[in-house]
Amino acid sequence: MIPVGRKALPGSGKDEKGTWAFIKTLYSNEYRWSVVKSIGLFLFGIYLSKEVKEAYTNPQPLS
Repeated sequence: MIPVGRKALPGSGKDEKGTWAFIKTLYSNEYRWSVVKSIGLFLFGIYLSKEVKEAYTNPQPLS
């Protein structure tokens, strides 16, 4: 029989290890998750500011 559902996935079950378990521990702790979100928003802000700066220094004509 072919397993179906969560148990069919490799690494699923009670002995979860690796990246998925690490992400779950970050998400389950409210303080850690807020730190992850803050860092993510900070990095997104840096990316966005670089894009805006490039758009203003090298304007492309609308055609």
